Amino acid sequence: MSGLAAPLTRVRRGSRLRYGAAAGPVAYYALIAAGAAVVLLPILWAVSTSLKTAGQVFAFPPQAIPRPFAWGNYAQAWSGTVPFDRFFVNTLVITLVPTAGTILSCSLVAYGFAFFRFPLRNLLFLIVLATLMIPSQVTVIPMYIVFRYLGWLDTYKPFIVPAFFADSAFSIFLLRQFFLTIPLDLRDAATIDGAGPMTFYWRILLPLSRAAVTTVAVISFVGRWNDFFGPLIYLSSIQKFPVSLGLSFFKTFYGGGSGGAGVPHMELLMAAALLVSLPTIVVFAFAQRAYIRGVIMSGLRG
Repeated sequence: MSGLAAPLTRVRRGSRLRYGAAAGPVAYYALIAAGAAVVLLPILWAVSTSLKTAGQVFAFPPQAIPRPFAWGNYAQAWSGTVPFDRFFVNTLVITLVPTAGTILSCSLVAYGFAFFRFPLRNLLFLIVLATLMIPSQVTVIPMYIVFRYLGWLDTYKPFIVPAFFADSAFSIFLLRQFFLTIPLDLRDAATIDGAGPMTFYWRILLPLSRAAVTTVAVISFVGRWNDFFGPLIYLSSIQKFPVSLGLSFFKTFYGGGSGGAGVPHMELLMAAALLVSLPTIVVFAFAQRAYIRGVIMSGLRG
């Protein structure tokens, strides 16, 4: 019996080690699942509410799964009295065009900081970074005065024109950091082959920097799509509203609905909110791999 004690002890010890090794991944995935549940719960609640009838929204106890599904809420939110189709077109204009301008202008500025040597280069780059510390609220009044003087109020020019003059210091910084990971020997080889600075930028640098460019595009798109403060200040015509203002207008228009005085049609409001959020979700879903790679690669060199 004593001869079997040692092997049995080793078997028990090995079993405990295997159980301990297996418990680590189980706890890890359980923690991730719990975090995902916390994040997804408001989204699932919004989806559930958007598919309910007016009477089901305020029913008690709450009904998690609507019966039946009121798919007509989305059609009513889209083509109802509030012109959401027009709001979407307006948002595409003040989102896609400035995003293209940000990519073009900020990548050119970052290209200069990364690949060219000129006097006061580091000081100028430090000034660009310093603008990140200025709160946007500080510049609201001066920018409003300038745009009013130029006659740009109630137009899309305050959103489009500055984007073509590299108005995003963060995008410049992100692209510059990524450009620094590209060897200078590549530019020298392209120069020997007869490629000029702009040829190298357009045909070599930008294709190699697809991850960083995608990151800038996603950040710019999401930020401009969700922007509420800017359109609230510069736009006054309802027909020019983006979806951010349109959603607030939608809530005001449908106030005092199914839930009584002062309570909006929550089912229509949730349907409209999900329609507004859908483009940003789709953009991030298709670009998330390049987005993550661009953020990681941009921090490899200082």
